[in-house]
Amino acid sequence: MNLRYILSMIFIFNISIIYANELKKVSIQLEWKHQFEFAGFYAAKEKGYYEDIGIDLQIKEYKPNIDITDEVVQGNSDFGISSSSLILEKLQNKPVVLLASYFKHNALALAVKKDIKSPLQLKGKKIMAVDWELEHTSLGVLLKDAKLSTKDITLVPHNFKIDKFVSGEVDAMSIFTTSQIYDLDKSGVEYSVLNPAQFGIYSYDVELFTSEKFIKGNLQLVKEFIQATKKGWEYAFEHKKEIADLIYDKYTQRKTKDSLYFEADETHKVFKTDIFQIGAIAPELIKLNTDMYIKLGLVKSNYDTSKILLDYYIKDISTKNKLTLKEQEYIKNNPVITIAMLNKFKPFSFLEDNEHKGLEKDILSQISKDTGLEFNIVLDKWSSILKKFKEKQVDMIGSISHTKQRESFAKFTKPYYEIPTFIFANKGDTEYININSLIGKKVGISRDIFYEEMLKQKGIDVVELRGSDEK
Repeated sequence: MNLRYILSMIFIFNISIIYANELKKVSIQLEWKHQFEFAGFYAAKEKGYYEDIGIDLQIKEYKPNIDITDEVVQGNSDFGISSSSLILEKLQNKPVVLLASYFKHNALALAVKKDIKSPLQLKGKKIMAVDWELEHTSLGVLLKDAKLSTKDITLVPHNFKIDKFVSGEVDAMSIFTTSQIYDLDKSGVEYSVLNPAQFGIYSYDVELFTSEKFIKGNLQLVKEFIQATKKGWEYAFEHKKEIADLIYDKYTQRKTKDSLYFEADETHKVFKTDIFQIGAIAPELIKLNTDMYIKLGLVKSNYDTSKILLDYYIKDISTKNKLTLKEQEYIKNNPVITIAMLNKFKPFSFLEDNEHKGLEKDILSQISKDTGLEFNIVLDKWSSILKKFKEKQVDMIGSISHTKQRESFAKFTKPYYEIPTFIFANKGDTEYININSLIGKKVGISRDIFYEEMLKQKGIDVVELRGSDEK
């Protein structure tokens, strides 16, 4: 080996040491065990996206008895992952700042014994969960809404496995529908799922946040970290098998590779990348969840919900998409759009104290602010709205369900919210177990509702009701 080669190697080695010393060590506290739920962070670390911005990231797996918010606020971790319960933390004056929102609907649910159909039936049951899940997440809201507290159930500390549920040692366990469903199906055990979304409790999950103190001293680092993580998620979804294998090989063998592949596909679904940019934050959903916490008595009723939108998350972190010349020309020639919206459709569009309120109104206000468009809002019941639209008395409808039949007279945007649909029977009537048990029975629905055709195809006798404002 000649002297030039030796000197060259020493030089490269020294440069590597200097470069490594320049990397800023930061850490992130996960809200669960290593799995594909956090694939974007593993991918960004593996592919050097964090290193490119001068970061050496330590990824901390969740451990029992850790308060994730306190870990970040106290400076033990620089970043954290939480659920939408982070809103509740902010409402209780904890100095946290939301940076990115990944899961666009909540995947946290309860797997329960087959005979449990309602949260009310959880009274006196053994539930395996992490204690904070039943106090600060949508599961806690589910119990509170059913007039249950942690005193009404027996809490069994979560061991992050399904064995106690399969053996019948516990009656229910908290799960992520993107992952544990695979293990439960493989086990052959009979089970049902109580998902808060089924009961009108909408939330979201995998929320990246930091403390007010950290962001004040590291704003540029935080912005670059968000973008590097976004690149990590994009890579993870384009190379699911590679990143699933990486998680198995480098982080955990707690889950099989096949279960990680399953989780990768399910995780991609809840990101809803066909609708949202990865990590996009929806202020309307933040406000919706804030109102929910207030109504459930977890926050003082006199709280000004507009305050949380002022300092809860980073606004305008990336450059807004500019309108094309064609779009600008259209707005110039059509500055006012007439839009029909429902007058009794809480929390989306409704009249209260003679004032139009709701999520849809908030969205219109933001669109108007971003584009300069003005909206002439027509409030009415559903049957009248549909008639006016067909007769071209209005240009748009604020919210409408997309069906093949309606494609003959309307064009549709991508959906911007999803809500569950329920059919109600008399309380205590055990005859109706699922939709198939309604075959041959009469079901009352509003006129022109979107699922009328589907019910008729199943052999259900549809009876149109008057006075409903549904769509």
